[in-house]
Amino acid sequence: MYFILSLIVLTVIDSAKMDSIMANYEREGPGVAVAVVSKEEVVYTKGVGYANLDYGIRITPESVFDIGSMVKQFTAACISELVKSGKLTLDTDIRKYFPEFQEGVTVGHLLYHTSGVRDYANLHLLMGLWGGKPSSDEVLDLLLAQKRLDFAPGTKHMYSNSGYFLLGKIIEIVSGKPIDVYAEEVIFGPLGMDKTFFNVDENMIIKDRVIGYGADKDGYKMNHDFHQTPAGARGVNSTVLDMAKWQMYLRNAKHLWVEGLIDNSTPCGYAFGLECKTYKGLKTIGHDGYTGSFHTKAVYFPEKDVSIIHWQTG
Repeated sequence: MYFILSLIVLTVIDSAKMDSIMANYEREGPGVAVAVVSKEEVVYTKGVGYANLDYGIRITPESVFDIGSMVKQFTAACISELVKSGKLTLDTDIRKYFPEFQEGVTVGHLLYHTSGVRDYANLHLLMGLWGGKPSSDEVLDLLLAQKRLDFAPGTKHMYSNSGYFLLGKIIEIVSGKPIDVYAEEVIFGPLGMDKTFFNVDENMIIKDRVIGYGADKDGYKMNHDFHQTPAGARGVNSTVLDMAKWQMYLRNAKHLWVEGLIDNSTPCGYAFGLECKTYKGLKTIGHDGYTGSFHTKAVYFPEKDVSIIHWQTG
């Protein structure tokens, strides 16, 4: 993936060269979808390989992927909309919504992964429940039962899915609407992201869905987690073309680039569901996602005004 990123960003975007690169991913197995956005124009898009091996359905730019933790930028954008509407602040203590919770954690701490709230996935691993299917209520009960945080809020940065799960619950409490409905109203609908949605029903029929696959010595096997709770930390399905629309919005939505602070002074490297990094000396704003055998990434390079979206299965 990084080979593709470096070629696109550090050289002139050339469709023939990109086709040559993408040919390396062409196989009789699961594949890849890519989109490249320059300023406000999609300048390249392509799908190779298969979305469904049972029926021989190929991946296209319209194929719908489970984007894993890339969801966090959409959860954060919903929080931003609630802040803009005056319904909450980043300094709001989350005990306003969860009175049983530990002291000192704010909405901003959850947003920037500086809360010290233990990751529910790690807790499930310690409990021997890895790979289970907890309900939203079960995850919340587990977090409320914790007697301590991993560290004092605001003093460290440590990635925690629990923080975004709690943000998802706060979105529903404050907006008075399910997260899928609210996100459609304030983000996906206005941006014309017609094939992007929070999947809150694991039994939902999804047109053009890409199935996750892994490989062992006997060949490809399905490796797809259809269980989508808890929303907020995961659960969005989308296409690279829809994600291109979001990237066009994100290039101007600089309020979402603002990083959180450690000890009120040091940028933590994480903004509104977005990692702030550098790649080959260039600033990057983006996020990746892993779930099942899906690996998804979208990254914006402000100095080049180029976004790269690269999603694969298997």
